[in-house]
Amino acid sequence: MKKLTYIFFLLAFMLASGCEKVSVIDPQLSYKEYTVVRAKLTADTYFDGVTFTKTLPVNEKYDITKAELKNVTAYLKIGVRIVPLHYTSKGVYMPLGRLYIYPDSTYELFAKVNNTSIYSMTKVPEKPKVTSAVFFNNTYLTANITTRQNEVYGATWDIYTLDRVIDEAPDFHQVVEQPDRFTTSISVRTLDLPVAYRSGSYDNMRYIRVYAFDSPYLKFFKTRNNNQPVSDVFSQGGDQVIWNVQGENTIGLFIGVAPGDYVKAK
Repeated sequence: MKKLTYIFFLLAFMLASGCEKVSVIDPQLSYKEYTVVRAKLTADTYFDGVTFTKTLPVNEKYDITKAELKNVTAYLKIGVRIVPLHYTSKGVYMPLGRLYIYPDSTYELFAKVNNTSIYSMTKVPEKPKVTSAVFFNNTYLTANITTRQNEVYGATWDIYTLDRVIDEAPDFHQVVEQPDRFTTSISVRTLDLPVAYRSGSYDNMRYIRVYAFDSPYLKFFKTRNNNQPVSDVFSQGGDQVIWNVQGENTIGLFIGVAPGDYVKAK
């Protein structure tokens, strides 16, 4: 099993258990409670829920039993279909039955926390199409991809063999978008590979994986570090980070994503 299933959601969603800890925050910043909404809608998988929590005071150790919200009224709207969401545990709200996430489909989230209305909408991309992949300058990987409107793209390097990932990039180097509606192909690059993976012994194991996101992810990616010295973007603050969830004193991401295939770099 990969060390991190979705590298790009480490910063956005703090899914790894070790990330939900006390933030490193400038003590001069005053505490303000925010409702935190987080959900990823991954194409061609079953929906794994929306998490509703609240931020905790700066000096308080993170505790999901204190942060989770249990009395949220929430539902998804998919075209004319309404799918109520129900509390399960740890702030996660799920449909009563399994919900398959289809690519090229739009999902809306409606919720109410106390007297605050929350809304978000995302379109789930289709799996990105990679037309070529190159190990560039013996340093990083690049991929040319066929673009679609209202999608943005990031890529990770992966050391891949025997149908499993041995190692992978800790983040994206960039997230790119179609510059105009007439451009049909763009390039995206990864972070630099560690020196150890640049040798000839890894020539058959260097792969690139491109991820397509709904377009609002680009603004989040570009602004995610704006709120420094906050180290956990979901623990406190968020005024300077651009989220795609609307609501008074509410932050978070409700975002569609489509992981691509592992493509061997030449």
